[in-house]
Amino acid sequence: MEKTLEDAIVKLGAVASKTLTKSGRAMIDALIAGERDPQVLAELAKGRLRAKLGDLIRALDGRFETHHAVQLRQLLDHIDWFEATITTLDDRVVELTAPWGDLIERLCTIPGVGRRTAEVVVAETGGDKTP
Repeated sequence: MEKTLEDAIVKLGAVASKTLTKSGRAMIDALIAGERDPQVLAELAKGRLRAKLGDLIRALDGRFETHHAVQLRQLLDHIDWFEATITTLDDRVVELTAPWGDLIERLCTIPGVGRRTAEVVVAETGGDKTP
């Protein structure tokens, strides 16, 4: 993603700490859709990134062409597919661990233990709480 943007002389990564935030995604989607006006693209910034509008305008003033749009669309489609797959698998894990929901919630009260770690503990132990 970064290489394609850099090839188009779009320096979004130099202004935004991450390229695929909500703001970055909105700007990239607009570029793919054909928007080239750096002012219009910069106005898509949200949150703290809005404080950097001047820098964004300069960073988004590149030479973005159709082939860059095709490349980014393919990359975003892959990312979207992976995110959808992860969501599907996460939902399946929640479904399969539902019988141990109370135990998982109690494990999550341990400092440093999040839901995923608690689910792994249950999966590894079978939910057996005996010493």
